[in-house]
Amino acid sequence: MTKTMSSVVGRIQTAAQTDHDPDIVARVAWTTVAVPGDELVGALIADIGAATALEAVFGEDPQPVEDLTVRRVRKRVHALGAGRVAFALRASERQGLTVVTPLEHAWPRRLDRLGPAAPVALWTRGRVSLLRRPNAAVIGDAPLSSRGLHATLELASQLAVRGYVVASSGAPGVDTAALLATVAVRQAPMAVLSRGIDDDGLGDDRRLSDRVAEAGVLVSEVSPGAPPDDYLTARGCRVLAAITDRTIVVEAGAHSEALATARFARDMGGPVGAMPGPVDVAWGEGCAFLLEHAGAVPVTTADDAAWM
Repeated sequence: MTKTMSSVVGRIQTAAQTDHDPDIVARVAWTTVAVPGDELVGALIADIGAATALEAVFGEDPQPVEDLTVRRVRKRVHALGAGRVAFALRASERQGLTVVTPLEHAWPRRLDRLGPAAPVALWTRGRVSLLRRPNAAVIGDAPLSSRGLHATLELASQLAVRGYVVASSGAPGVDTAALLATVAVRQAPMAVLSRGIDDDGLGDDRRLSDRVAEAGVLVSEVSPGAPPDDYLTARGCRVLAAITDRTIVVEAGAHSEALATARFARDMGGPVGAMPGPVDVAWGEGCAFLLEHAGAVPVTTADDAAWM
């Protein structure tokens, strides 16, 4: 590690009393200062590396000729606090979380479709190898109708026993039901969270978080201890859409997060399915829109989803 790369990263390593790889330390630091999905930050990291970019933006030694991108990034990020980064690193170790970066084999290459808006790093709890397995997102809204609950449980369990990792945001309603169905048939769920893994659980259910982590994997681009932010929910939709092979919406309103996820998936060229249902109720409007105007294919069974 050169002196240029070590000054900022080195201070963080000292504060955290850790010997983590400099790239991991730098990426954790970036998650504490930049908005998730910031394309300017992502482009800078892709160009010169996470540790070098951190030094360029936050280093104490001024550069004779400073890159315009560095100046622009400096204006839009929060102040870097070694203590905040150290807390995230220590919390990760204490909670048994694994930080996965784009430089590692475990990184899900599907996320590369996001380009510079891809996560800087991922926090995971559970079976990291599942990140690269074939998968399907089964998502929707809350509250669930009785029809929607039955459809979610049947679709998720059928996909799971076929070998798909069943993914969702873990939000109450369809997303939680999909995870529960997968756990019930002793298969692998994946919850892609829009908040830190250290928060109070899936749908405020810590037991469900533990069950998902034991059977599958929890995933988040948000560092432990990050303050809650409604903006993160919208950003989390893009990660769920990008990390999965196919997206199926069971029930959703006209302005739901599930529709946002489906749009992200469609814009990246991913297959999108929607479950046909009544159009005269609020929870049917989203699927009707996807089927009529957004190129979604009708999905009622696991066969339909597999052939998308």
